[in-house]
Amino acid sequence: MRHIHRIVENLDIHEYHAGTEMSASNLMKAAVSCALADHDKKTPKDSTPAMLNGTMIHTAIETRDPGAYYVVEPEGINKRTKAGKEELAEFVEWWSPDKIVVSASQWEMAERCMDAAWAHPEAKLFLDGAKFERSGFCELLGVTLKARPDLDCADFSGDLVDIKSRQLGKAGAEAWLKDFFNYKTYIQAGLQIKIWRELGYEVRGYYYLLVETEAPYQVNVVGLDEE
Repeated sequence: MRHIHRIVENLDIHEYHAGTEMSASNLMKAAVSCALADHDKKTPKDSTPAMLNGTMIHTAIETRDPGAYYVVEPEGINKRTKAGKEELAEFVEWWSPDKIVVSASQWEMAERCMDAAWAHPEAKLFLDGAKFERSGFCELLGVTLKARPDLDCADFSGDLVDIKSRQLGKAGAEAWLKDFFNYKTYIQAGLQIKIWRELGYEVRGYYYLLVETEAPYQVNVVGLDEE
């Protein structure tokens, strides 16, 4: 138990995930099956293209500097040939472990999502007033818990904000709230609010910054009501 009852600033994301504390993801799995949650906790998953895209979008929006973390792979590499695979491997070896190599289309997507989010008036208010990379830890009923809101606006406006990348046409409130209940995302929101309140913060609201990953890169901010 490393960080009981405290906020940790700028904790490395890999160290955060490696911790034994229960996260919202673990609790979501437990709501389906405790055995599934236990297996998921003990069996790290490889990153998928969708996970990489989501992380890249989050990083771009929060830092406004994707170039500090990612680099675009060279043009013209034929990944189906032996020579192309070797050329890409050399490029990856040169840039790793400092940066993650992505395609030009991934880079453009993340950059467009970033620009759209910061151009949205309500989203920009939260982004301007937020603290990033804050991990909260506490113990409740003998269980150690952790949470990591994307945007900690508790000191600014009394709110926590989560960024969610969405498919084309899915940033509207109706589509989001359907997924919110179907995928048990309310567990994540509730855990973040509970931990922050346990740590002495007054959290009055919870919002989602929804950004679509295809043109025209629509953005919407949806708040949760008390119910």
